[in-house]
Amino acid sequence: QDSFRLRQRAAQIAHDVVNTEYVDSDDGATSPEHRTQTPGSPHRSRSWRKKGSSKTLTEEANKNIIYEAALLEVDPQVTEMPIRQVCVRLASLGFCLSELQKVQSQLVNLVNSKDDSYCPTKLHNDARRQICEELPDLQDALLERGMVLTRYLAARLVYFELRQDLFEQLYFAGTAPAQSSPAEGTLTLEASLARRQDSLLNLASQIPAPLVLTFVVELGALLVQAWGYVVIDYLRRQKSQQIVNYLDDDLEALQHLLVIMMKETRKVAARQEGHGPGQVRLGGLSIDDCDNGQRQIDEAFKSAQLLVLKAQSCSAEELARYATRILDGADPTDGERPTPPAQQGAPAEDSAAA
Repeated sequence: QDSFRLRQRAAQIAHDVVNTEYVDSDDGATSPEHRTQTPGSPHRSRSWRKKGSSKTLTEEANKNIIYEAALLEVDPQVTEMPIRQVCVRLASLGFCLSELQKVQSQLVNLVNSKDDSYCPTKLHNDARRQICEELPDLQDALLERGMVLTRYLAARLVYFELRQDLFEQLYFAGTAPAQSSPAEGTLTLEASLARRQDSLLNLASQIPAPLVLTFVVELGALLVQAWGYVVIDYLRRQKSQQIVNYLDDDLEALQHLLVIMMKETRKVAARQEGHGPGQVRLGGLSIDDCDNGQRQIDEAFKSAQLLVLKAQSCSAEELARYATRILDGADPTDGERPTPPAQQGAPAEDSAAA
């Protein structure tokens, strides 16, 4: 998943949004709580450029061009595997985990059946200990491979399969006059998710139970971060008026999709916990796991909620300064830029190897 370079950049920006408590104004001290949106502000507009470059980014006639479009480029080998084949590999890993669970149960039952329940022998105790020590290691190895592949799938969906919707067409108004009402054909996140909801739910249903929560949480976080990046990019170009009327509905639509996906995931967890008492299980999914996953999704949504609030409470020029500062990497606390929590401990393996 590290081959999708914009993924890491968007995660860092989402982290910076959460940790930026004010919008930089002309005097550098006015907070968003004391500023209101002021259309037609008398201040002279500025042309915002990337540091060290005198070339401004422009829009083509048929698509939006984001601030760091080059980061969307991906080695063709990373995405040459069809999505169906990725799902087959995940299903194979799920089958191996399921069979490993059956093997452990059979081995434990076999050892117990040959032992004296009133006076257990050292030989049988050693066998039980070996089962408990070695099989979980094999389980961890399978789960690690599965999680790498699952995170690759989520990153590929957002930064490759949805590239046109999110980074080229979202909120793009084409050549419509600036003073006109929002174009009827403007693509919003709400519309994009609505037409893809069934396919995303179907894809999630094909992922093995031990990995489906990882997929839902990762997909949710990446969608939030990617959407936030696009919003920041529009704010940088002083186009808040072009997108602000859509933000609430789009945020709600994204939350709604993840609520549905988490409900389906909880159903899977309930079936997993429905096994008979005393049955040994490996790599299962529990309701507690789902609760932890929901907390991760809620945490990821903080950046989107704060960004929408800023976009609705500040002027276009203030938002442009704020977005430029975020995109150029200026730390509002004048300290060292920390690593986003989502990136800490991330697997270093390249997705192509998965």
